[in-house]
Amino acid sequence: MTFSQLYLQECSPAKYRGLLIACFQFWTSTGTLIGTIVDNFTAPIMGKNSYLVPLGLVFIVPTIVGVGILFIPESPRWLLTHGHADKARSALLWLRPYPDTVQDELDGIETALNSEKNLIKGVSWLDLFRNPVDRRRTLLSVAAVSLQAASGAMFMIAYGTYFFEMAHVGSPFANSCILVAVGVVAIIINSSVITRIGRRRPMLISGLALCGVTQLIIALLYQARPAAESTSKAIVGISVVYIGGYNGLISTYAWVLGGELPSQRLRSYTFGLAAAVGFLGAWLATFTAPYFINPDALNWGKL
Repeated sequence: MTFSQLYLQECSPAKYRGLLIACFQFWTSTGTLIGTIVDNFTAPIMGKNSYLVPLGLVFIVPTIVGVGILFIPESPRWLLTHGHADKARSALLWLRPYPDTVQDELDGIETALNSEKNLIKGVSWLDLFRNPVDRRRTLLSVAAVSLQAASGAMFMIAYGTYFFEMAHVGSPFANSCILVAVGVVAIIINSSVITRIGRRRPMLISGLALCGVTQLIIALLYQARPAAESTSKAIVGISVVYIGGYNGLISTYAWVLGGELPSQRLRSYTFGLAAAVGFLGAWLATFTAPYFINPDALNWGKL
């Protein structure tokens, strides 16, 4: 996921960068929806086929992508950074529908790279923090990508079914499918406005506020009336609002902002570090969540 998004960040025109990252999130969420539906229908199967079928389907898309990646060019920015101007031009001609605009874009990329090279020779991991401006870019990029884990979405994505089952809220699998489907719809809506609304910060702040408030409401409702049917319905409804806020206001903008903030010279280093920290946060949330929702863990008793 890191290199695919980095490739999109480097190859896409600035005007459509947000749209392409939104498309990336759309296909990720669509794959999650398909996987959830497949799990729903294979769970009742007795025997090892209940898990072999989903695992086998997982290899279909990577196989297609693995073959297709052999036919796409390297990033023009990467080629220019390593002195391959002719290859960069050929790659950009392959990636752009209008050849007349290629030279101007290539000149712009080269000018930006040369201006940064004149300031500091060479590139290393230490450059992320050596210069005050690059250090600020790095910290902001890491913080932007980490917002996905900070929103708490990893819990709902990874353990939504188990959460609904423990809370006795309707059909756990059906509710999970509803959440993922709403997330896909939210990304589709987001894709239509992300190129028109460039205010990344208000979107992220609004999304985080919405996610925080909805999680607090869910906790208060379940604490007040845990066994009521109305509470179960409310939890599902508020969870839908939560996942809509995450996919519509956080997931796409976090990745876009994490890729837009770094300098041309350090983009691969900065974005790689930001993605690594972001995935570490996601792993930490996914790893620790079972201890908070499992009745046998932490001696917290039953839900």
